[in-house]
Amino acid sequence: MAMKRTVRIASTCLIVLAALSLASCSGKLSRGKALEELQKKQFPELSAKYYLPKTFKTMTVQGRPSQGDDPPSPATVRTYKMPWALENTVYMSQVKGLLTIRHDFIQYSDGYTETSDSVLAFDLTPEGRKWCLSENASQYCIKLCDVHAGKIVRMREVNPTTADVEYALENINISPFVFTITNAPMPDLQTRHAMFVKYDNGWQLAN
Repeated sequence: MAMKRTVRIASTCLIVLAALSLASCSGKLSRGKALEELQKKQFPELSAKYYLPKTFKTMTVQGRPSQGDDPPSPATVRTYKMPWALENTVYMSQVKGLLTIRHDFIQYSDGYTETSDSVLAFDLTPEGRKWCLSENASQYCIKLCDVHAGKIVRMREVNPTTADVEYALENINISPFVFTITNAPMPDLQTRHAMFVKYDNGWQLAN
């Protein structure tokens, strides 16, 4: 008697599990499932970047030293004004501990004229380097943010096995550099559409 009851309970459990499994496979696409799948999708083409120069020349002094009986030529001085947007970015980044500023003097000669450049050099701190994607001799490539699917706007069932999902993008992993840059080049977060197709193992993103 006990054996029959155990078998009956086990059979009932299997039927319930089978029914739940069938319902999950045959049901409509839910917003939660759609968002879960869309958040696996990456948008590298929308990831925002900013190119920060490593140096800015503020002044150049040129002159010809005396040669033999010839007296030295008068020195010429050229000064360069840093663009306001760059000046603001550098200053705010220094305040936030993302970079340091040092003053360098570079001297060189072509054998006839001697030149001395006054240069501001920008060095990323360890905190600033966390957001540096790459660099070369002249500039840093700074990450501003990533993009992912933020929410489902609306869903439309095309047919029992196909659904059209409209979703909105949002910025994530926002860099502190964003708050130092005037008119930071952030991505265009227009809504997008994605098609979902229902297979034997459930709904999957088709594109």
